[in-house]
Amino acid sequence: MTTRRNFMKTAPIAAIGATGLALDAKAVVVPGLAEGATKLTHTFPNAVVVTHTGQKLRFYDDLVKDKVVMINFMTIDNEVSYPITERLTKVADLLGDKLGRDVFMVSVTRDPAKDSIDRLKNFASQYGLRNGWSFVRADITALGALEERVYHHQSHTAGQSSNSVINSSSSRKVDIVFYGNGRAGLWGTYPVDILAEDAVRRISWVMPSPMPTGGLHRAGPRQLSERGYSSDNRQA
Repeated sequence: MTTRRNFMKTAPIAAIGATGLALDAKAVVVPGLAEGATKLTHTFPNAVVVTHTGQKLRFYDDLVKDKVVMINFMTIDNEVSYPITERLTKVADLLGDKLGRDVFMVSVTRDPAKDSIDRLKNFASQYGLRNGWSFVRADITALGALEERVYHHQSHTAGQSSNSVINSSSSRKVDIVFYGNGRAGLWGTYPVDILAEDAVRRISWVMPSPMPTGGLHRAGPRQLSERGYSSDNRQA
């Protein structure tokens, strides 16, 4: 049992796909981040980011905590050849009025040097400036910590230049969307190029739902007795 617990604490998030995993709420320090942006809550960097509307926010406290959220990385210049945002727009369309109320989307630019706040705002306007969808930029150290959190590898470390982050990321053939429930601590990933309907279905798995009412019902196949299968009435 102890071995299994240790494995579950260290299993890479990307490996679980859409199955979900409850994370420990242990705070961790990321070397190189500025004071006040060093603590990780639920292993998320609480880094300072600036949105396309000019708001200065804490990544975990303001964009993740207690929310159902989708997180992806992108650059404006790469959208022509790798249209991540266009694909996510179809997901946003299916979410409808749930976006900004029940689900929030955060797109983090990998190129903060080029993707200024004004440029991000103009880019977001092309997709309707949707309520609940934030395009954000962070300094290069915070960006590396955020990417490492989502991708769980060491290729993006503190102190890298923006070009090294961009180049190492642009080689991916299929990127991922990281999604989950910040209150419950359940997280998963899906490839960005899946059908929008499938993406919305996966997101629904981590959304709060009403408690079932009425009597208890037996799950699974009918019981087998000496006379064969029992009736299909599974009410307990």
